[in-house]
Amino acid sequence: MKSKLCVQTVPQTTYLETIVADMPTICFWNPDANHVRHDLKKYYDEMYEAGVFHLSPESAAMKVNEIADAPRDWWRSTEVRQAVDRFRQHVCMTDSDCFATWSRALKDIPSATIRDEAACLKG
Repeated sequence: MKSKLCVQTVPQTTYLETIVADMPTICFWNPDANHVRHDLKKYYDEMYEAGVFHLSPESAAMKVNEIADAPRDWWRSTEVRQAVDRFRQHVCMTDSDCFATWSRALKDIPSATIRDEAACLKG
């Protein structure tokens, strides 16, 4: 990989992929338009405090400029490592038992909900 730093502007799958891949990542988006589940908020807050997530492009740009010479060193710093590791474990579900966790979560979805969602997709 030749990229030193990934900058994500929307909270979709790509930011999770770069975080799981352990690539230095800076994210910014509008929190009013992109809601976080209440039970996961503390992990997002830790990422904001570590400087990985930002609420504005200006804040993200300042962080990019600050770490531009050595983004990997910043990514390996204790504060960032702790936030990223906890985020990956609790939000990205990358623990060693993730398949069982996903299986339990999917089994908990009522079949009526799945039928309703499938009907919506078919139009």
